Amino acid sequence: MKTIAREAVELREKESRVNALAQEVQTLHKEMMAGWHGLGERIRAGETTGDEIQDLVLTRYICPDQKIEQRFRLLQEMIKAHQGQYIMVMQVKDDQICHRGPGQERPSDFVKKIELDIGVLSADSLIIDAPKAHFAFPTGGRHASCWHPHWENPVTLHDGDLYIDLFEDNGLKTSPTMQILIGDQAVTDWFEARSDRENYTAVFCKLNQIFGRSVEFPKLTAYLSEERAKVIDDFRSLNARQAWINAELRKLNREHKTSPKLSSELNGIPAKMSAIWERAKQLGLNVEDLVEPAMATG
Repeated sequence: MKTIAREAVELREKESRVNALAQEVQTLHKEMMAGWHGLGERIRAGETTGDEIQDLVLTRYICPDQKIEQRFRLLQEMIKAHQGQYIMVMQVKDDQICHRGPGQERPSDFVKKIELDIGVLSADSLIIDAPKAHFAFPTGGRHASCWHPHWENPVTLHDGDLYIDLFEDNGLKTSPTMQILIGDQAVTDWFEARSDRENYTAVFCKLNQIFGRSVEFPKLTAYLSEERAKVIDDFRSLNARQAWINAELRKLNREHKTSPKLSSELNGIPAKMSAIWERAKQLGLNVEDLVEPAMATG
């Protein structure tokens, strides 16, 4: 059996070894971080490891991160599987509606604002610019945006591929306030779940028009049918009104009379016709859909 004195000596020797190993680990860690930092600088200068996702993570975080790389690889797979289909990023943000100047802000000063950024995938992989630590979703150099879609806010078209800042200091954003939906099915499911609020359906209809697509879901099909019927009815009614006014003005002219009110109304009809026609085009209607039924009833 060892003496206490001998065991104490052995424990001190182990302590010395642990301290030496800890110092070695610290030294190796510094050397490793300096090495990764150097690789990042070389990537920024135009070199590559041969893996653009690894390059992107290195230039953003200095050292590799397998979890972040895996999320990007999953995005790559999803994009490849859904080229030519919709991609949408939905974010919920706090929008300040009351500014009190000096004084403490209150929760009631803010409302939740939904922002949508949408495009159509034009390639089968992310656009990655590792030297600039930048990436974007490939949407053919354009994308659309809309905020508070349950209000009557317009859909706006923008130049440039769809870019959303997914990076945070400790990794990628994973907040439930952000969703990335890839593919027609995922995007239409999101809109259909909210289609009881009419403007969501109108927003998706507008997206189809902007991007020249005809993706539908049951409630959108019903909405389009109702809107098309309304446009045709509006056209027929306005066309009939125009014919009646012309007939009345001809009758008055034979009697050497005039009607400034009817003349003014007639002058305003072309602008109304133009608005109806623009709406008809948005809904995928042709001239024949409007003119022939109206002429047949006339």
